[in-house]
Amino acid sequence: MVKIINRYIFKELSISFSIGLLIFTFTLLMDKIRRLTELVINKGVPLSSILELILYILPSFFAVTIPMAVLLSVLVTFSRLSADNEITAIRASGMSLYGILAPVITLSLIGVILTTYIMISLLPLGNQAFKTLLFNIVRTRASVGIEAGVFNDTFEGLVIYVKEMSHSRELQEVFISDVRNPNEPYTIVAKKGAFISDQSNLRVVLKLWDGSIHSQSKDAVSYNRAQFNSYDLQLDIDKNLAGEIKVPKGSREMTLSELWEKIDGYKREGKNYYIWLVDFHKKFSIPFACLTFGIIGPPLGLLTKKSGRLGGFAISIGVILVYYIFISTGENLSSEGKIHPFFAMWTPNIIFIIIGLFLFDRASKSTGSRTMKMIYNYYDSIFSKFNKRFKRET
Repeated sequence: MVKIINRYIFKELSISFSIGLLIFTFTLLMDKIRRLTELVINKGVPLSSILELILYILPSFFAVTIPMAVLLSVLVTFSRLSADNEITAIRASGMSLYGILAPVITLSLIGVILTTYIMISLLPLGNQAFKTLLFNIVRTRASVGIEAGVFNDTFEGLVIYVKEMSHSRELQEVFISDVRNPNEPYTIVAKKGAFISDQSNLRVVLKLWDGSIHSQSKDAVSYNRAQFNSYDLQLDIDKNLAGEIKVPKGSREMTLSELWEKIDGYKREGKNYYIWLVDFHKKFSIPFACLTFGIIGPPLGLLTKKSGRLGGFAISIGVILVYYIFISTGENLSSEGKIHPFFAMWTPNIIFIIIGLFLFDRASKSTGSRTMKMIYNYYDSIFSKFNKRFKRET
């Protein structure tokens, strides 16, 4: 009997989790897809490269959407079970609410394991692969996009004219108009040039030889001319690539060992290492949120029984917002040295678990306290009104 009920609940949880994960991930990906599509149409980036970019940024989304999907699945499932009086039937059979926690804990632990693996392994690999592919796209556009005898505007703010180009892609008689800074435009003339790829720093540089830089003052009174034997012109990665589709950089790209080396180095130098220690703890506290949401989800699901799935979705968004506000506030306070990173990253989990255990304990007792009954009735009335208003509007 118990196994049948647990399998039934786990199936319900799994379906809701899959749908929630798909919805949340697709929502976060929508803006990126639109911008990536623009690259295919306007910038000529191959579709295969776009699909690779999407694949590489997915871990950064899953690290957030898996805990969200866990909470949503638990809330929706328990809200439906309660609305259909299945919880009442289960309790009438002699089982307590604690007896049906096994499927919830199982799903939560699966979420913890998946998110931890993503945060520790897949996220650094995905971000680094994203940057490398981005660099290769820019390098290809730099070497292939320039044509001899044509004014090329491949790079934003730059117009490049090349009289001749050898088979080795060496440029002859180069003219460049640089208006990336409208307040300080200048012109470069050089006899030779070549594109240099800096793989270690993921940069593309246009190396110029035997030329001069020409600029004019704002009042058009003075004219400046500077000669050079060699000059490196840093090429900016297209804003559509680097700015709009940027993945989190820095500490999130580091492995645990790299983060710990950075923390240890800052400690030895006497610098503030809290900013790195925060990210170290975040790699574990965010995955642990799956278990936190699995504990607070069932009693909150029972509160939304009269509003069904809509109420479960609404309250899950609210809980997630509150949780991440706690995380963001703790991160800021810790970076300023006001609280230790451990408390900054783990306090939200501790608070939510205590609240969840308290609510679940009260909900599991058929004769709760008068205060708890008032709380349940209050939330029931709120979600009932919300649900009726939504139905009238639709």
